[in-house]
Amino acid sequence: MTDFVLSSNSYMRPFRARNGGAFPIRQMALSTGISSQIIRVGNVVALDMNTTNGWSEITLSSVSSQTLVSTAIVGVAAAGPGAAGGNPSSTNTEGTLMPVWEADPQVEFKAATIGGLLNSTVVGVVKDILRDTTLNIDIINLAASKLTAPMNHVMITGLIDASGDSGGFVSFKFLPRDYTNSTLSSGRRLAFFI
Repeated sequence: MTDFVLSSNSYMRPFRARNGGAFPIRQMALSTGISSQIIRVGNVVALDMNTTNGWSEITLSSVSSQTLVSTAIVGVAAAGPGAAGGNPSSTNTEGTLMPVWEADPQVEFKAATIGGLLNSTVVGVVKDILRDTTLNIDIINLAASKLTAPMNHVMITGLIDASGDSGGFVSFKFLPRDYTNSTLSSGRRLAFFI
């Protein structure tokens, strides 16, 4: 058993695409609501529903008690501060284009975990995503949700690190909707997939 110490390099990223294909990337403009936030590589981003341009601009996914609560997730930031070639996410200027790995349910991502040990019983289970604001990374919460109505954004599809490890990586897929909600529109989790 290994106890992994998470760092800012333990960020969420694509793991495996369907049929060995490429990871779909979408160029999205930063929102006026980005304010002083900086989007870093591996952060989950969503449409900004609080601006007049909400359906075309992104911001960091909103959180409550460190748990993601966004319901219009676009995907995972594919760039972050300090990247070569004039990284678009090192600025918070509205309209700046930023590459985003799409939260396509056909693509598996990988992320570090918190709140429990890796074991076979977490595979096939829906979980929520936490934001570690100290390390600026988004991670999968293996413990019970801190929210009274859990968001359950992802389904774990496999263990990347060994069973019994703490803080290890798992593979997962984003869930397009809340399958406990019978109304398709109000149960949506992803912006562009249902």
